[in-house]
Amino acid sequence: GFRVIHADRCYLCKRSTRGNSFIKIAFHVDDNLIAAKGNAFYQAYLDRLRRTFDIKEGPLDAHLGVTYHWGRDKDGHRTVELCQKAQARKVLEQFGMENCTPSAVPTVPGSQPTAEDCRKEGEPAIDFDMQGLVGHMQYLYMCTRPDLGYALKVLSRYTTNFGKKHVDYAKHLLRYLRHTVAKRMKYSAAFADAMFLQIFTDASHASDPDTRRSIMSVAVKLGGNTIYWKNHFTSIVSHSSTESELMALDQGATLSEAMRWLLEALDGPTSEDQEDIQIYVDNAGTLQIANNPVQPGRNLHVHARYYYVRDLVYLGKVSTLKIGTDDQIADVGSTLKRRAEA
Repeated sequence: GFRVIHADRCYLCKRSTRGNSFIKIAFHVDDNLIAAKGNAFYQAYLDRLRRTFDIKEGPLDAHLGVTYHWGRDKDGHRTVELCQKAQARKVLEQFGMENCTPSAVPTVPGSQPTAEDCRKEGEPAIDFDMQGLVGHMQYLYMCTRPDLGYALKVLSRYTTNFGKKHVDYAKHLLRYLRHTVAKRMKYSAAFADAMFLQIFTDASHASDPDTRRSIMSVAVKLGGNTIYWKNHFTSIVSHSSTESELMALDQGATLSEAMRWLLEALDGPTSEDQEDIQIYVDNAGTLQIANNPVQPGRNLHVHARYYYVRDLVYLGKVSTLKIGTDDQIADVGSTLKRRAEA
């Protein structure tokens, strides 16, 4: 009797035929997160399930390596903080960096390692598990640590062939992890009455010294809480910083539709609650292109696919807004100001 949605095959929902009771399940193999309303409805489900399966049930305090800390802020609003301290310590111990000198920033100042810094043929191999490091860091990044994304993008291109400079870059990231080993992702119910989606997009320009591709970054907030983040290299080389930012904006516009569908399936905010989704960009040229239906000759080099956002603006589904560079939270995944607050 559970309903499956196309937006996420790992989410199931079952509703009672009478009343407003429900059971919502997010599952990963045999580890499930369950939210339920209506105790009798939920107990009836458990009783039926226990006829066939052995079930261990408990409060949500740990799941897939993430610990949950529940509480309230000074104003009495409910909060939950997600932390991967144990996983971070495991990584540090595996690489012998548990007692290293900590660093307040995730990247090394100056130029980043390139393909020229890789081990040359005939040179001795370097004893360092770069694939293992990237894998561990990727799991931290995916769950609670968007601040690791930029450095990971640099290292992800050198998992099999790398040199001393790449290893130094990786160890610096481990020193930053030591400094922030207990860092938490905090969620608050302070804006529970205004559960609106906000999307932030940013991009570097030709930041990869080998391919000259840019790094795009997108961050999504719901009710003031960051619920999604992503950064990756552009598929083509952009001619300008405006074009790089437009590619990131296209990603944000595409995500806006996916997030809208997912939230509606989860019984979250619907199109009636929030008519248009705000997308925040810190590049004025990008905003002009996104909102101007006339194609100026100077923008002929921009690929047509990146004008999808214009359609959404025209239909009233999204609105693009200017935000100051210092307030652009998507910066953490693309250009990364070298400061601890990032």
